[in-house]
Amino acid sequence: MTQQKGKQESMESEQPIELEIDVRLDRDDQNALDQAARRLLQQVQNNRRELNVVYARVKSAGPVPEGSRPLDPAMIGVLVVGLLPTFLTNFLTFLHDWMMSKQQQSLHLKIPLNNGQTLEVDVPRDMQPEEVERWITSLFQRMESLRKENKKHGTS
Repeated sequence: MTQQKGKQESMESEQPIELEIDVRLDRDDQNALDQAARRLLQQVQNNRRELNVVYARVKSAGPVPEGSRPLDPAMIGVLVVGLLPTFLTNFLTFLHDWMMSKQQQSLHLKIPLNNGQTLEVDVPRDMQPEEVERWITSLFQRMESLRKENKKHGTS
């Protein structure tokens, strides 16, 4: 009981990280790209509880420059998802599974590190389920290595 309470308190104090997910197609079709990203967004929102997603949305291109006519301020094909770091492994597995069910699509992730830097990775397409776990482990090792390197150089 005490262990469960401690885990819950730890999760509550944990800050969400904001992943940027760039959906990519094998062909140049902005409409298809937008539809693919919005399908992924819908899947994430439908599985919000299971994935422990805090928020998910299409990334905004930012404010419209003065004197310009605003079009759609969304960045085509790019999503922003906030989740607790504790659940990153489950979310990465979900992304790989989603990508494998789609043809001609790939995913590029930007994962923020706690020192202000960003780790950018492509989600590999051609992995078997047991390889996904090894890929995620190696990704966490890279993240930890970058954190340690930055601490050693005083940039944390």
